[in-house]
Amino acid sequence: MLKHTTSIGRTKYSRILCTIASLVLVVFAYLTLCPIASVSEDTSATINHETYALSLATSQYFGLDITPSVTGSVNITKDTIVANTASPSGYKLYLSVNSGRDNYIYLNDDANNSTADKKFIPATGTFAAPAPLALSDTTHATWGFAIAGANGFDATYSTTNPSANAKFAAVPVADNAQLIYEHSGTATNVATDVYYGAAADLSISSGTYITEIVYTAMTDVSSLVNGEANITPTSSSDGYLVTINTSLSTTREIGDIVVNINDGNQNGVCTNVTIVNRDPLSFTCEIPTNLAPSTYDVIINLPDLDKLYVIYDGYTVTGAQVSIVVGESSTGFGTVSASDFIEMLGTPVSISGSTITIGTDTVTATPAAASNAYTYSFSSWTNNCGSTITDSCTIIANFTRTERTYTVTWNGNGGTPSTTSTTKTYNSAIGTLPTATRNGYRFDGWFTSDTGGTQISASTVVTANITYYAHWTIADITSITNMQDITATICNNTATGTQHQLIDTRDNKLYWVAKLADGHCWMTQNLDYDIKTTNNIVSKNDGTTTTWSPNRATSTSVYNNSTSSATYSYDPGSYYSTNGTSSSNTAITCTSTNNGGENCHYHLGNYYQFNAAAAGSATNNQDAGQSICPQGWRLPTSNSTTANYSFGAMTSAQGFTNNSTGASKIVTSPFYAVRNGYVRSGSVNSRGSYAYYWSSRAYSSSTYAYALSSTSTGVNASSRTYRYYGFAVRCVAI
Repeated sequence: MLKHTTSIGRTKYSRILCTIASLVLVVFAYLTLCPIASVSEDTSATINHETYALSLATSQYFGLDITPSVTGSVNITKDTIVANTASPSGYKLYLSVNSGRDNYIYLNDDANNSTADKKFIPATGTFAAPAPLALSDTTHATWGFAIAGANGFDATYSTTNPSANAKFAAVPVADNAQLIYEHSGTATNVATDVYYGAAADLSISSGTYITEIVYTAMTDVSSLVNGEANITPTSSSDGYLVTINTSLSTTREIGDIVVNINDGNQNGVCTNVTIVNRDPLSFTCEIPTNLAPSTYDVIINLPDLDKLYVIYDGYTVTGAQVSIVVGESSTGFGTVSASDFIEMLGTPVSISGSTITIGTDTVTATPAAASNAYTYSFSSWTNNCGSTITDSCTIIANFTRTERTYTVTWNGNGGTPSTTSTTKTYNSAIGTLPTATRNGYRFDGWFTSDTGGTQISASTVVTANITYYAHWTIADITSITNMQDITATICNNTATGTQHQLIDTRDNKLYWVAKLADGHCWMTQNLDYDIKTTNNIVSKNDGTTTTWSPNRATSTSVYNNSTSSATYSYDPGSYYSTNGTSSSNTAITCTSTNNGGENCHYHLGNYYQFNAAAAGSATNNQDAGQSICPQGWRLPTSNSTTANYSFGAMTSAQGFTNNSTGASKIVTSPFYAVRNGYVRSGSVNSRGSYAYYWSSRAYSSSTYAYALSSTSTGVNASSRTYRYYGFAVRCVAI
């Protein structure tokens, strides 16, 4: 069997010779030897009138009688391959089974005999790692080859006294032929011994097992044909049509002309071959236009004439390589539709939006698809090539990445949020949460549903547009902190008898308040607010505030003044009266940092003239329009038993009758009246005997106003008294 192949790489022109030998394994009860003959074939190449021959000789048949045994004793035969060549590059010898076969050996050469008892299985060893022949429950017969002294094979093999541990390799199929020997230089009768081994146990069927072994020899003669051809032009600066001249003179039919352009990395075929002359041979062809700038070997193959020419470094592509890339700062932000072009010098470049055109080649820049976190857009081209191609260059596509933002909507759910929405980037924490207000309710936080749901926090992350809902609890006085937080709804929501301490934010003093039987919330502790000469925040009866700047501040010395319109006030210090009826004083602190507990109900508080208590708003025969009470609170009206915010209605509902029984009740829970007397003529009078509380009502003359008075003998909700007296103040929630 004779064949040859031609490849396009430098020094890759080879002559190949194959010869086939049949291997016959005979398994009998007795030993039998197959007949053996020999065959010889050769091939040659004629170059410049010199012949370089290559021949192989081997056995036509070689056999091996096998006697099965319990342990599967090893049987070995040898085949010798003899090679001759005049090629100075020597030869390489390959081994495989014949094309179309697998590497099993079947009974009677019939692949249908595929059961384990009718075939020899390839050895487990390889050429790189040979191993002894091994039998098992599934392998009853096996075979392989060996090259003595090569790789890990044994140094010697005996056909007459085989070693049970002799190492073999599986014979490969034709597509994976194994190089078994390589010879340098010319060769005369160079022999290569190949050993074949087989083993079988008693399960193997008797008969004849046949396969075909192919030996392939290859020699390289490409170095003998260099310098017999030339090419013009030698570069692409003058175009891609070239003329190739050879030294070949022949009267034979030239046949195919194959011209390859190769630089070891790229390969192209010259097209449109046209013969110009035959003696000597010259022809034209067109160099491929898609080759990168480089210097190429030109390989001319004339297979019908057994001729091959190589013009080393014969042609240079001088076109420019244009690379289209995504900018480093834009990596992952987008893509370009093509990345590399080979362009002739002078090719025009034009840009239109996200598309760039180089000659006839068009590239489009496409932004990446939006993710949850970002959107992407094309921004610009960085054109390093200019308007025409003058050299290899790079054009850069630039993209922009923009963080996506998501809207958090704050649903007041019946209330009013401090902000209606917040914008956040993907997977960022919300941060500071807004507040919300609702009249008569306590704000409980933000939740994922209008009812139920999960409460969120500042660390909750945002991954989509979302709405959060305020949750509320109906508020009473126990759910607020400050006097100024009081509303009519909060008071209405409070159960009668409920008591709680609240802070006056004007000075951080703490006061007991309670929901009384008249349905209103009252201070159950005397007001202790110290009036300043400027910007006192005072409460108007409509619930708003104003500022008041009198001509005198609260004094720690008892004043002596009998002017009805005066605004004197007196601070006796922080003391309380035991049980509200004691004339002695005990020090106590009633502030937000020291609440003083139950005893603060009996705190003496300050003494105020009527016009001071009314924050300068006293008008004859009317209720004062404002007072020194905190915002949301006011001075009570006087005697009516039905009017809102009146002493009369409160004392009537609470059973504070105008007798000793009522007098005893008013000084205890829940009102805790304090008999701290009153200021008159520069001193505090009747301490331990009288309790006085200014109402908002002025008498018809400028001399008098109304107050609640209480002694040990009774309670008077509408006691007319001088305005310049100094009385205590108890406020009622509006």
